[in-house]
Amino acid sequence: MRLIQARVRCVAGVRDSGWFVPGRKTTVLYGEPGSGKTALLRALQTLNPPYAIERLMPLADHPETWQQQGHSRRVIPGKKTAVCMVFSAKAEQIPLLVKIDPALFETDRIEVGRRLDHSRWTTFVEIAASARWADIRKEMTRLQEKMQGRIGLPEFRLAGGLRENDRLKGEIGSQCLKWLQAIAPLVPSELAATHAVCLTAVERRERFYKAEQQVAEWLPLTLHLCPEDLIADRFLPDFANGDASAVAAQLARNFLQIAGSLGQDVAAARFALMREDNRPLAKLFSDKGLGGDPDLQWLDGELQIGQSPRNECARRCWYIGLVCQLAGLVRDGRPLLLLDGFDAGLQSEEKAEMMGFLQRLGEWCQVLSATSDRLLAKQEGWHACLSIGVKTLEQGGRVNVMT
Repeated sequence: MRLIQARVRCVAGVRDSGWFVPGRKTTVLYGEPGSGKTALLRALQTLNPPYAIERLMPLADHPETWQQQGHSRRVIPGKKTAVCMVFSAKAEQIPLLVKIDPALFETDRIEVGRRLDHSRWTTFVEIAASARWADIRKEMTRLQEKMQGRIGLPEFRLAGGLRENDRLKGEIGSQCLKWLQAIAPLVPSELAATHAVCLTAVERRERFYKAEQQVAEWLPLTLHLCPEDLIADRFLPDFANGDASAVAAQLARNFLQIAGSLGQDVAAARFALMREDNRPLAKLFSDKGLGGDPDLQWLDGELQIGQSPRNECARRCWYIGLVCQLAGLVRDGRPLLLLDGFDAGLQSEEKAEMMGFLQRLGEWCQVLSATSDRLLAKQEGWHACLSIGVKTLEQGGRVNVMT
C-alpha cells in the first residue's frame, strides 16, 4: 500500500497540519528548527507503530480543548481522530478484497485513522461499510407478511421503529440477522431470493470488518527514525534486550517474540524471505560504496549484527538499512520511513551524500525525510517538496507545497 495523503491534528506540538500529499516514492519536508517537524513525524508513526500502542499511549498528552471556526470545544478522545492517512491499494490486493465483498471493486483508496484514545478505524473511500434499512425494507416487509403466523418463529419487532437511513449494524444488524437466520429453514422456494438479498445486506458489515482486518495486515509499518537513536550505539551489542526505545530495538524484540511463539523454523524461514526481499537494498549499499551494509544474521536463535561504520554519514545509512531489514522480519511488505534530520550535523559533502542516499532508498520503500536545510530540500530528485509555513505547527501552521 502506498501513502497518498495524510493529516495530523490535535496532538502535542501539532494543532492541525492540514491535508498534505507526499510523493510517490520520496518526500522532503522542510521546516526551521522548532517548527514542529519532529512532533509531526512522531504522530504519523502512531498509525502503525513498531511498539504496543496501548502500552506507550503516545497520544495521551493531547490538548483538552479544540478550536474550530472560532469556537472552543472539549476534546473527546474516543471521537477525535488525531492521525489520518489515505492509501492506494496495490493492483494485486484489489482482487483479494473483492473476494470478501464484490463492492470493494469500486475503489482502491483506503483511509485509516488513529483516534486520541489510540483506537484505529478503517474506511474504504466512497463505499459504505454497512447497508441501510431502506435497502431491504420492502424485502423484509414481504418476508414478514409471508412468514407471519408460522408456529415457532420469532416475531421481527424492529421494523416499525426503523428509519430509512438507519444502518444495518450494531444492535439493529444483530436483530435483523438473528431473525433471518431463524426463518431460514422455513423460507419457501419462491422467497429464497428475497431472503438471500436481505441476508447479504445485513451481513455486509461483517464482510467489511473482515476486509478491514485484511487491510490491517497490509498496512506498512510507520517508523520514525532519528540520528539520536545511534548515540553510543545504545542498542548494541545486545540491542534486542532491555528497555531501549530505539526503533531497531523494538523491531528486534518483536521478531524474538515471533520466534519464541512460532518456533525457530518459522523464524529461519522469515529471515530467508527478508534476505530475498532486501536484495535491492543490499545492492544500494554495495553500488554506492557506503560500506555500511548491516549484514544482519540469525544464528542459533539470536540476532547478530556487526559493528556500525565509524564514518558518521555511513553510520546513519547503516542504521536505516538495519531498521529496514528488521522491519522485514516482523511484517510482510516494506515500511513507511519517517526520517528526522538525518542530514543534521554533517559536513556539506556528507549532507548531499545523505540526501542522495535517501532519494535512492525511495526506490525500495516510501520515504518522508525532514530537514532544516532549505538548500537540501530544494535540490532535485525529490518526488514531493513540502514545507511548514511561517507559523510553527503548534501555533497553527500548515504543511504546504514548498515554493
